Amino acid sequence: IRYIPYCLILIAVSYLFSWLKNKQYHDSFAQSLQQLKNCKSKLFLYSTSDQLCTSTAIKSALDNVKKLDMRKNSQLGRTDNFFVFDVCFQKSAHVAHSIQYPKQYKLACKKVLDRVIAQP
Repeated sequence: IRYIPYCLILIAVSYLFSWLKNKQYHDSFAQSLQQLKNCKSKLFLYSTSDQLCTSTAIKSALDNVKKLDMRKNSQLGRTDNFFVFDVCFQKSAHVAHSIQYPKQYKLACKKVLDRVIAQP
């Protein structure tokens, strides 16, 4: 019983370090996407059942990318130049979305490809 507070503190500190590391990764990931000159449409496919990369982690990265794209759009004076698509599946494992949800997966990919082909 004496060691319970120490264990709780250790868990809290490890969670904090994990959160900080993930935030740093998401920020650098979002910045890296911004450096791709022809990457105007992005597609995030993720699942709430993914055990390897949680949907909250993907949503965090997605929010960062959207913010940076909005900033880039405002600098260019446009509203539709850069766009982020996202689809959250409910019960598919990591990178198994096309197996579990083939129609929705194909539609999401087609939506992005149509936008890419239509852009000058």
